Amino acid sequence: MTNTQSEEIDEAHVGESESRNLIEDGKTDQVMRRVELRSDAASALKSDVDTLTAMNYDSTFEKVRMGAVVATDQGHFFYGIASTEVEVDGETYTGIAPDSPVGKEMEGKGIGDIIYFGQISYTIHDVF
Repeated sequence: MTNTQSEEIDEAHVGESESRNLIEDGKTDQVMRRVELRSDAASALKSDVDTLTAMNYDSTFEKVRMGAVVATDQGHFFYGIASTEVEVDGETYTGIAPDSPVGKEMEGKGIGDIIYFGQISYTIHDVF
C-alpha cells in the first residue's frame, strides 16, 4: 500500500469518526431539548398546582376572583388556571387564566355584568 493510499484510508476513518460525532452530538442535542421541554412543562404544572393549592375554597364569591366558578349564558368557567373543557356533573367548564385577555375582562365582575370577548358577549348569571 502506498503512502497516499494509507493517508486516504486514515482520512476516511477520521471522516467517519467526525460523522459519528456529529450524529451523536445531534442526538445529544435532541435529548437535551426534550429534557428542557419536559422541565418547562413540569414547571408550568407545578405553578398551576401552587395556584390551586393557594386558593380559598371555603369562601363565597360575589365578584369574579381567583378560584371562582362563573356561570354565564355562554357557558361555565373556572377562574384560576387555563384548561381545556372539563365535564363535571353534566356541566362543561373551561379554565380561565387571570392574566389572559378574557380573564382580565372577567375579573371583578358580578351577577348581571356583561363581558365582551371578541364578537361574543357573556352575561354573568352566577358566581360561586
